[in-house]
Amino acid sequence: MLSNMLGQWKPLAIALVLPYLQLIGCSVIGLTIGASIDASQTDDRSFSGGMIGSAEPGSTIELTKRDSTVVEGVYGGIRKHPIERYRQLYDRTVLDLDEGTLVPRLDETVVVWISSYSVEGVFEGMDNYLLLIDVGQESDTTMVHLDRVTAIETTSGEISGGDLRRLVYGGNIPSMSYVVLSVDHEVLSIPVEVVESAEVSSTGNAALTGFLAGLAVDAIVVVVASQKASSCKFSTSGK
Repeated sequence: MLSNMLGQWKPLAIALVLPYLQLIGCSVIGLTIGASIDASQTDDRSFSGGMIGSAEPGSTIELTKRDSTVVEGVYGGIRKHPIERYRQLYDRTVLDLDEGTLVPRLDETVVVWISSYSVEGVFEGMDNYLLLIDVGQESDTTMVHLDRVTAIETTSGEISGGDLRRLVYGGNIPSMSYVVLSVDHEVLSIPVEVVESAEVSSTGNAALTGFLAGLAVDAIVVVVASQKASSCKFSTSGK
């Protein structure tokens, strides 16, 4: 009779124990896969200054400026100053430059030299490594990459491309686009041209995601197994 009772309870025991064995298996597998994903991502977490926009907002980032200073904080993405705000910022910054620094003023007619040819038009500012020039003949603004400029003629004189780049890369001339970085509860606005490189800290989210996914699968298995166990009928006749 004892053997019959054990035989009757065997299906229930299997139904109750099996899900917990799978719980360990699925969750651990998910955790292992997630950890391997995190490990594989650590090799591709560095960005040059021009690719800083590829970083994921919300991640912890170590930003190196062109003057070799390092700032660490939470990356908030790249934003752009409204036109009026940028004009005020640019005009105020130019006034703070040393006397005799011949940077172009906004709305000033300039001639931008690029190797053996030039572009003439109204200077509209800097945005993401580009000089914005309204040539007056097209509806779209002409954009000239900063690294291609050999010289700019203004109404006051001429500034070389090298001197202009030093001012821009040093943060002395503002850009419309800027990097948002939260450091110790303070939000910094850093012109994109000032950034030399950036290193993103690994967040390890994939391991947690894999573990939670394993738990979700296990929960389904437990429910199904419990439903099967409750539907079992046991005989007490010993036959």
